[in-house]
Amino acid sequence: MTARQKIEWITNNWYGFAVVSAIFSVLFNGFGIFRMFLTAFGLAFSLGLTWMLGKLLLARSSLTRFVLVIASVLGIAGHGLMLGWSAWSFLSDWSFGLIIKGAVSLVCLMMHARSFKVLIDKDVKSYIAS
Repeated sequence: MTARQKIEWITNNWYGFAVVSAIFSVLFNGFGIFRMFLTAFGLAFSLGLTWMLGKLLLARSSLTRFVLVIASVLGIAGHGLMLGWSAWSFLSDWSFGLIIKGAVSLVCLMMHARSFKVLIDKDVKSYIAS
C-alpha cells in the first residue's frame, strides 16, 4: 500500500467513524428535534473536518501531520484513561451504560491508534517530507 493509499484509508475510516458516532448519538440521546439538529450539525462538522484534514495530508502538509500525531497521542491517552475508568467503575456498579461507555472508549482508542500508526509510518513520513 502506498503512502497516499494509507492516508486515504485512514481518512475513509474516520468518515465511517463519524457516521457511526452520529447513529449512536441518536440512539442513546433520543430523537428530539433539537437533538437531531445537533447530531446533524456534529456529523456535518466531523465529515467536513475529516475531508479538510485528509486533503491537507494528501497535499503533504507537515504541520497537519505533526498536529494530528499530537492529537492521536492525546486521544490514545485520554480514551485509555476513560476505558480504565469505565472498567474500574464497572467493578462497583454493574451497569450496562458503563459497558457501552467502555466500548465507545475502546473504539475511539482504536481509531486514534490506527491514525497514529499511519501517521508515523515511514512511507507516509517520506511522502509528506517530499
